[in-house]
Amino acid sequence: MYFYNASGMPVGIKEFFGNFNDEYYAPGADDPWHIPGLSRCSNWIELQIEDLLNYERDPNKGIKSKVDVLHILAWKIGGVNHKLSQCKKEWVLYDKWCDAGKMKGAHWGREIENIDAFAEYIANGINDKKWVGLSDVEIMSDLNQYVKSKDNSVKYIGPVYLITLLYFITNGEYPIYDAQAAKALGALKDEKKIPHKQRSKRDEIKFDSLQDIDISDPHFFEVYNDYIKLIEELSGALYNGDKMRYKCDRYIDRALWVYGHLFNRQRQHKTMKNGKSS
Repeated sequence: MYFYNASGMPVGIKEFFGNFNDEYYAPGADDPWHIPGLSRCSNWIELQIEDLLNYERDPNKGIKSKVDVLHILAWKIGGVNHKLSQCKKEWVLYDKWCDAGKMKGAHWGREIENIDAFAEYIANGINDKKWVGLSDVEIMSDLNQYVKSKDNSVKYIGPVYLITLLYFITNGEYPIYDAQAAKALGALKDEKKIPHKQRSKRDEIKFDSLQDIDISDPHFFEVYNDYIKLIEELSGALYNGDKMRYKCDRYIDRALWVYGHLFNRQRQHKTMKNGKSS
């Protein structure tokens, strides 16, 4: 694999992950590149996310209530006001994201119905150790059955959000999935350089999106396992052969998420003025 910085210059793997991990956080470094669709995360929120992940399985950390689950979904979907959360050192969600058991995505224009009961189901399942010892297939099947049942009917919670919950339920044992990270992995695998102003078909990143595959389809876990293998390969290269090291923190995931945005079509170069992008 070859690694590049935001200007398209070759760099080593440690510099690659260090730079793009730093760019994950708000307000971000002064960067001459506009990264479309990249909403940086507050450091305070990321610390809360790591506490909820609870890699070390500390009984005082992790998901304790449905509110924790709602915060996780709001974080994943884009409902957290990171600027205010950082200032106030508390969770601040955009209006109507958590209101009377519903979460509304401004970029969707639709509401996730019955999300409150689903969040309660997840929290209770974790506290009751419902999924301890089960495989990713078994946990995902259980969650999928819940959201699709007529009695519950949780609309607009698809496979990507269920993998997010799998990630937290298993304390990071199974990695979170994101289309931007998948795009980054595809670019690294195919040794694609970052496209500049002009794009062509040769710049397109080929990757299978889990958003388009039903969980009941055997191909779903084939794609997910291929995704995991690429992360393990990167983990081994970054951490002196330790392919499982990525399960202990979010360092690789954060960098991949940022890097994937560099391959979005709207990416444009900005000129620097007085050390700041214009």
